[in-house]
Amino acid sequence: MKSVSSVMMSICLFLSLSATLMAGPAEQPTDARATEGPWALLFQVKNNFSLAAFQAGMLSVQRDLCGCAAMRFGAGVYGTSRDATGDGTTTDETRVSFTTTYLRYVSGEQDVRFFLGVGPEVGFDRVSALESRSVEGDTAIFYYERESEEHSWYVGCGMLVGAEWRLTPHISVTGEYSTSATYTSTELDRAERHRVDDGPWETDWESHPDTAGWSLGEMAVKLGLTVYL
Repeated sequence: MKSVSSVMMSICLFLSLSATLMAGPAEQPTDARATEGPWALLFQVKNNFSLAAFQAGMLSVQRDLCGCAAMRFGAGVYGTSRDATGDGTTTDETRVSFTTTYLRYVSGEQDVRFFLGVGPEVGFDRVSALESRSVEGDTAIFYYERESEEHSWYVGCGMLVGAEWRLTPHISVTGEYSTSATYTSTELDRAERHRVDDGPWETDWESHPDTAGWSLGEMAVKLGLTVYL
């Protein structure tokens, strides 16, 4: 867990660098770029060369504002449910995330443009689990259940730097480094229940204090494919 001062210092350093680079003359659109549509779809290229959503999952799009700037939008909704298996555990998870990034292109070659980006990130995650088992004794059957539910949400600022290589007027390959500073709050509720045969359930509650704080994510490397519409 990073301290608040370290996170804020990192953000200020990045924004200072961005402001310095963005102040320079941006490259004007070439004839090839003049044919670009205002919207583009973004895909991430994985290790096995398969394509996946680029930013936040599910839907990743970009809109050119001019020849020197663009906006990215990402939205993701993820849900999974695993029924009781051999260990008697059932798990449900729901995750929602949204990102917006302002990109500023800086001077580069005709077919290669360098860019910086910054923007807000928000998300929510819910995980619930139920573990159940039974033990058969000499004269009775003992039943045990353990139930937990965790809620967490985060807000933060994403930062990136990268380059775009134009292959055709409508297809580009991008490579970028990105990180984010986020504030996360987590709540955890957990309870254990047991009973003998068909008797009443007896519940033992576990108290877990809520946690919250700032963190600075690791630098991630991402290869992407941009398809202009």
